[in-house]
Amino acid sequence: MNGALPVVSALWSGAALAHAHGVQVNPHVWGSAVGQAASLQLIAAIPCAHHSLFADQPLLEFDTSAHPFREHLTDAPLRHRNGWVDVPQRPGLGIEVSREAMAKFGVQEKPNGARGG
Repeated sequence: MNGALPVVSALWSGAALAHAHGVQVNPHVWGSAVGQAASLQLIAAIPCAHHSLFADQPLLEFDTSAHPFREHLTDAPLRHRNGWVDVPQRPGLGIEVSREAMAKFGVQEKPNGARGG
């Protein structure tokens, strides 16, 4: 996840700037279970931009098509129930990446911990 830190930092800075101007932020993600988990954690941490009696809830873009990177890459793929997704409560993103799935899909771990295909 070393490469993801600048992305999350930039998203957090952008969310703070948008919030200062009353604009709600909803990051878009259309990819792996890791990306979905990161997006969900960010959304859960972003405060509501409009404080009102009927404030809009943050939105998670949730692809429901079949995709092995969302179904098999982690120990706990996100699931929605009645339009809601539970935020994992474990440390970090709340997921564990499956090394078996990484090997199956050709993702190789490099000596410095970075990943490549």
